[in-house]
Amino acid sequence: MVTVKQLKNLDSKKIYSLKKQIGKLAQLTEAKYYKCNIYNSFIIITRTGILNYFGEAQKAQIYGKKGIDYKEYKTATAAAKYINSLS
Repeated sequence: MVTVKQLKNLDSKKIYSLKKQIGKLAQLTEAKYYKCNIYNSFIIITRTGILNYFGEAQKAQIYGKKGIDYKEYKTATAAAKYINSLS
C-alpha cells in the first residue's frame, strides 16, 4: 500500500516498481511509478506500457499513449488511489 506521504517524498532520480506475487516463486511487475520534475506530476507506467516498451519507463512515457501505456496525475492523492487500486 502506497501512501500520499510516501509519494510526496519520492526521489525524482529513482523509478519504483509495484510487484505482485504470483504463486510461490514468480513475481510480476504490475506498474512502475516515479515523480517527474519537468511536468511536476506523478507518472505511472501501466502493465501494457511495461510490456510494449520492455520495462523502460521513460520510453513508455515519451513514445507511449497517455491513458493506455502510462497515466499522469498532478496530485499525490489521485496517484496513490490509482496505485492502491492495482494491488
